[in-house]
Amino acid sequence: MLALALCLANGALVAQDKIALVVGNANYEKASVLDNTTNDASDIAVVLKEIGFDVLLHQDIRTRGEFREAVRNWRGALAGGEDSVGLFFYAGHAVQVNGENYLIPTAADLRDVPDLDMETLSLGYVTAMAGDAGNPVNLFFVDACRDNPFRGFSRSLNRGLAVTDTPEGSIIVYAASPGKVASDGRGRNSPFTANLLREITTSEHVLLMLQNVVKGVRQDTSGQQQPWFHASLTGDFYFNPPEPVSKVPTSAGTSLPAQATLEVLPGDADESSQDASAGISTPASPTPQSDTDSDTDGSGATGAIPQNASRAGGSAAENLAAAAPADQA
Repeated sequence: MLALALCLANGALVAQDKIALVVGNANYEKASVLDNTTNDASDIAVVLKEIGFDVLLHQDIRTRGEFREAVRNWRGALAGGEDSVGLFFYAGHAVQVNGENYLIPTAADLRDVPDLDMETLSLGYVTAMAGDAGNPVNLFFVDACRDNPFRGFSRSLNRGLAVTDTPEGSIIVYAASPGKVASDGRGRNSPFTANLLREITTSEHVLLMLQNVVKGVRQDTSGQQQPWFHASLTGDFYFNPPEPVSKVPTSAGTSLPAQATLEVLPGDADESSQDASAGISTPASPTPQSDTDSDTDGSGATGAIPQNASRAGGSAAENLAAAAPADQA
């Protein structure tokens, strides 16, 4: 049998106070210069402003002190209200040592591993500062999984970047899978940023949007690069929320959306309680997963949104619980 799930736009988190810190480092003094990271940062900043973010844009941050001050100013601007959103985007060099990721300013002079604490800023510091603000949603985008730019102590470094702890209500997105490296690209933008720019203005749930980014990067790089993301959202989030759905009264005195979208989901009639007058079925076990990782295609993770998820908006956790795959972690 088939069950019908009614997909609503109600219940989506529509942010009011949205503050983004965007950093693009390209002109390194003691490491290889990057071709398009400043383009990536400036283009992301423009798009974020178009969808309602206040943006703090920094190009070629030279020192750890300047980087830390930029993060502090961003932290100070985060309202911490119930509708507040913090976003951090970084394009530039970064390295991983013993599971910690370090973002590298352009004047960093790295000769030995102990220099990292003095010359760079850890990604963990950035996520911790966002968590301290207390806002319910934090988004981190790291287009920095390029190979080790400092050959002097390459034996001590790990390839690619590592998974970083994030506060509850966060999504962290890497341009490449943990332990892998990302391409700088041949065009104006890196493959990761180019796909992010294309998808971020859509009216899709953020997890669906990120799945599209993953697929786009894989296609553009012939499968050589695989973005990866981890989500611990406590509610739904849209960068560009769909229009609210108006409601019309029914003969029973209840109301239904005037432009609701019906999705046909696999189900068992014996395990669903159907409301015939409204055409809505309630899955027997609708509890959603709150912690989502992307796997090789960005969609087969714990509580990940399946391919037949609604693209018209709605509470993804509620609408798609019946179709969510089992925990694969």
